[in-house]
Amino acid sequence: MEKDRIIKQIAITERDIVDLVQSELYNTGLFEGLEEQEIKQLDTLASFELIQSYCDNNIETVLKGFKTGLDDMELEEFENWFGFDSEGYLKELKGLLE
Repeated sequence: MEKDRIIKQIAITERDIVDLVQSELYNTGLFEGLEEQEIKQLDTLASFELIQSYCDNNIETVLKGFKTGLDDMELEEFENWFGFDSEGYLKELKGLLE
């Protein structure tokens, strides 16, 4: 009898979520008008917990149903899947700079 073996496994970390959100905020122009140093500070202040607090849906629960990774996900899709309030999140993140 053959043992069950994993052929493909998708690992998504909390850091992957933070990196996705931060890069998508940048790519969509929501960081426009900020200095490079401010953007770096925002990246440092960003956390999975803060992102989760701006989502209507539990990120981990939703991800359990995913069949693929996050590689091609855009901000709009993240907002739809997780009920993410990107504007509220960004406003709070910028407030942490002060």
